[in-house]
Amino acid sequence: MSCFELPADTFDLNVSDFANYAKTRQASVAVVVNPNNPTGRLVSVKNLLRLASSLAAAKCRLVIDESFIEFTGVGKKNSVEGFLSEYPNIIILKSLCKIIGLGGARLGYLASADKQLVQAVRRRLPLWNVNGIAEYLLWILPEFRDEWRASFRRTRADVRSFSQMLRSIPNFKVFPSHANFLFCRIPNAWPGAKHAAEILAIRYGLLVRHCGYQSMKDGDRYLRLTARRNEENTGLVAALRQINEDFSSSVKAAATDFPVASAHRAGNLHASSLRRHLDVDG
Repeated sequence: MSCFELPADTFDLNVSDFANYAKTRQASVAVVVNPNNPTGRLVSVKNLLRLASSLAAAKCRLVIDESFIEFTGVGKKNSVEGFLSEYPNIIILKSLCKIIGLGGARLGYLASADKQLVQAVRRRLPLWNVNGIAEYLLWILPEFRDEWRASFRRTRADVRSFSQMLRSIPNFKVFPSHANFLFCRIPNAWPGAKHAAEILAIRYGLLVRHCGYQSMKDGDRYLRLTARRNEENTGLVAALRQINEDFSSSVKAAATDFPVASAHRAGNLHASSLRRHLDVDG
C-alpha cells in the first residue's frame, strides 16, 4: 500500500496528481475518503468522476468512502451513487454508523455496478453478518427520515459555531470542514497533539482524537475535534484555551530562565516540565 501526501496548506486532493500517482505505481485500486477523515475536506462530484475516468483507462478501480457525506452542505447530492452505472470501476463504501451516531450497530454497505465484484464480495460475507439489533434499527430508520435530516442541519450549524469558537484560540488553526468534526493544527508552543489529548483526558475528562498515529506528515501537530452540543463544545474550547495559556507561559518561562539555550533544548525543557506536571495532576 502507498499513501499519497496531501498539501499541508489546504489538504485538498488534486485528482490529476492523484491519478498520475496511482497509474505510475500501476495500482489496481485507488481509495478516496470523501469527505476526508480526519481533514474534513471534500472532493467535488465532477472531480471524482474525472478521476474515475482517468483510472478506468489504466484498469484501476476507485474506492470512495462516503461515510460522512450527509454532513456536507448539500448532503447526498455530493455522492457519486447516481453515477455508478456509467462508471463501473467506482466502488462506494458506506458506514451508516457514522451518520446515526451508533458505532456499535456495525451497519454499512458496498455499492457498485460491477456485478462480478458484488457477487464475489457477497460470497465472502459471514453467514450472519448483521446482528438482530442492527437489522431492527435498519428496519425502523425510514420512520425517522425527517428527524434524521433535521439532525444533519443542526450538526452543520454546530460545526460552524464550534469552528468560530476554536478560531478564537491564539495560533490555533482550524481547517474548513465538510464533516461533523474539525481538523486543527495546534500552536507551535505545544509539545504535541498526543500530549495535549492526554491532558484533556486526565485533567478535564475530555476525549479527543489526535493524529499522531496517522501516516500524514507532522501528524502529531493535529487534533480532530468532533462537534457536539454547544455546552460541550464550549467546555472543550475553554480547556484548550487554558492548555494554550499554560504551554505559552511555559515557553516564555523557558526562554527567560535559559537565555542561552537553543530552541531545540528549550523545547525539550518545557515539554518535560509539563509532562511532570501532568503526571502529578493525574
